[in-house]
Parts: sequence; C-alpha cells; structure tokens
Amino acid sequence: MYIGALSQATQASPKAIRLYESLGLLSGVRRQGQYRIYSESHVRQVTLIRRAQALGFTLAELKPVLTGQGGAPDWNRVAECLKQKQEAVDREIHRLQHLRARIGAVLIELAECTAEPAAAIPQPCDAVPA
Repeated sequence: MYIGALSQATQASPKAIRLYESLGLLSGVRRQGQYRIYSESHVRQVTLIRRAQALGFTLAELKPVLTGQGGAPDWNRVAECLKQKQEAVDREIHRLQHLRARIGAVLIELAECTAEPAAAIPQPCDAVPA
C-alpha cells in the first residue's frame, strides 16, 4: 500500500509517517521507484506509535523500544516502559492531590481572613461613656 492508504488506515498524516520512517521507527519500508510501499505490519507499527504518543510517550522514548529486534518492537521493553509511565502518572496524581489539599487549606484561610467580623452592636454617640 502507498502512504495515502497507510495514512487513512492509521489516521496519521503522511508527514508524520515520513517522520517515523526517517527516525527509524518504521523498518522494512520497500521502495518502488520513488514510491514507498507499506505492509500490514506498518499499519500495526504506526498504530502502536500513535497509541503510545496518546499515552504521553515521546518519539525519542519510543525509538529504542520499537527498533529493538530487527526493527520489530521489543514487547518486554514496551511493557516495562508502560509500567514506568504508569508509576510516573501515579506519582503525579499523588503530587497533584497534595497540591489540591494545600490550595484548599489556603482557600479556607483566605475565607477566614476576608470574612466580615461579627457585627458589633452600634452604640449611639451619646451613649459613649465620658
């Protein structure tokens, strides 16, 4: 299949596909004259790249994982990278929950500072002791 068909099958732009190839993320791309010829394995590779990017992986992080064994993904490394990403997300969630609690405490303090003091009963001027 040509790049247009691969693009349509994976929802990746032709520009992105060419970038993946230039970075070595797509292996075994044949050429027929000036045309690139892609296979079903390239559909799987591009789909994997796009899914990994949607999970927060950068192309630089993906390169050593996806070009492992003769251009095929090293699935054990993929699983390990996913576990590491999940642990990083858990740490970030914990950090954000702590930050949210601190913001809540500051908001409570701010509300206490800006609350109007208890209304004092106004005394008439002539009732003020001399």
